[in-house]
Formats: sequence, structure tokens, C-alpha cells
Amino acid sequence: MKPLGPKLRHRVGFYSFAISRDSNDDRVQTWVPVAALQNVPAEVLTGAGAEAVRSGQPSSSVAARITLRWQSALNAPYGLRVTHGDDIYHVETHYMDATGRRWITLVCQKGVADG
Repeated sequence: MKPLGPKLRHRVGFYSFAISRDSNDDRVQTWVPVAALQNVPAEVLTGAGAEAVRSGQPSSSVAARITLRWQSALNAPYGLRVTHGDDIYHVETHYMDATGRRWITLVCQKGVADG
């Protein structure tokens, strides 16, 4: 019998954007790990890459679809970064299964928004 869900053979981590102050009281922009969302089992599927010239500079991007078990910490995944190994993906949109409480699929982009 074929399993009904994705094969969760990858591990991903989630990071949120934060602004803090350093010892000189200057603003520092960083990405901090979301504690409840580290080493999460997921299925990471990447598509074909795309290359373009933006502002006179060549750039490339790769689309990815990351599926994992639904978790309440992912109710608003926009603005999060997802790491898979050395790859960093930016969440663009998401959708859920029919029940809304079983699987969540994140549509992500790697490359263009890295910074």
C-alpha cells in the first residue's frame, strides 16, 4: 500500500528576522532561530533554477516546495527563512491539506532575496 503523505526524509530549521542593539547601542539586524522549529522532519523538493540580470548584475534563483507536518508555530510563516543544510530559502506562500491540520506546504525561493 502506498503511503498517503510526503516522505519526511530531510531536516529543516526556521529563522525569524529580529532587530536588536549591540554594545554601542547600534541597531543590528539578525536572523534568530525559532526554538520550536529546529531539526523538523520535512520533504524538500526543488525545481529548475532561473537566471536573470537585475540592476546590471547576474542573479539566479531556485524554487522549492517544502512539506512538513502542520504545527501551530507555522500559522503565519511569511517572513521566515528555512534552512536545509547550507541552503537558505525564503517563504513566499503556503498552503495546507484539506483538513488544515495535517500537512503544510511552503513555497519558497532561494537565491534572489539572500542577504
